[in-house]
Amino acid sequence: MGRPTYEEEIEHFKKHIEMLRGELKATEKELEKREGVKNYRRRKEMAKKIIIDEDLCEGCETCVSLCPDVFELGGDGKAHVKNLNACDTCNCQEAIDSCPTGAIKWEE
Repeated sequence: MGRPTYEEEIEHFKKHIEMLRGELKATEKELEKREGVKNYRRRKEMAKKIIIDEDLCEGCETCVSLCPDVFELGGDGKAHVKNLNACDTCNCQEAIDSCPTGAIKWEE
């Protein structure tokens, strides 16, 4: 039995990565069950900060309409974060996913 081929090693690592992803999902589900889904997701989001790349922002106001307590349109015609702590009043992830230019991101 010789050394595994490059392709065999790649397959081995792919399987290992999938196993780790499964363990991570199981851990997250356990935390959600223990803390409650809403509390777990909120705590997870609060560990992050929303940033807006002003060079990418077109001022379409999608984020403002989805999360008016978090985002506002500034005098420069660009979106700005006005209150990150208000993410529990709306779905900040939906605002991020709905940004047509991808200007809004989570920063850890």
